[in-house]
Amino acid sequence: MSSLNELDAPGAEAPGASMNNQSMFEVLVLGVGNVMMGDEGLGVQVARNLLQNFTFPPEVEVVDGGTGGLALLSYIRSARRVIVIDAIQAGAEPGSIFMFDSDQLEESNGVKTSVHDIGIIDVLNTAGLLDDRPPATIIGVQPGKMDEFGGGLSPKVGDKVDRVIQLVLDYLAEAGFSPRPKGACTPPGPE
Repeated sequence: MSSLNELDAPGAEAPGASMNNQSMFEVLVLGVGNVMMGDEGLGVQVARNLLQNFTFPPEVEVVDGGTGGLALLSYIRSARRVIVIDAIQAGAEPGSIFMFDSDQLEESNGVKTSVHDIGIIDVLNTAGLLDDRPPATIIGVQPGKMDEFGGGLSPKVGDKVDRVIQLVLDYLAEAGFSPRPKGACTPPGPE
């Protein structure tokens, strides 16, 4: 991507998927956030939805990263590419969707890519210091409410979950990976 692109204008938890640190994944889909803080839990909600509704090829790992911070470093270092889903402060309308490469952050004025104490960009930069930073694409949604404890996503952000899921699926398809909806039948092969 060439610039920060608005695509759709007007809970502290441990990672939810298991991983063998010896494995190398082609693509890591990492949803981060805190589900106990309203819209801040968007990334986790998307990751959980993906895990619940799709079967992924072995080269793709989907992780509910919660607010794992630096604990997510081993996941990131074990991937060739990363796609991160998170709430971002871009000064836009709540529910606005942005998609950009992590190396473009220096070009984007005033965009805070995380509302967490240790943001995912901090974790990616730490991987870079270890010479293990894979290319990363961020899908971010401008949050609305984050000051209420619990309560789930606001309607403006919750209405974007399906759109964000489709962006992830499109990214994976473009990279050559096709998740299957759970319950989808595979036609029998030749006998």
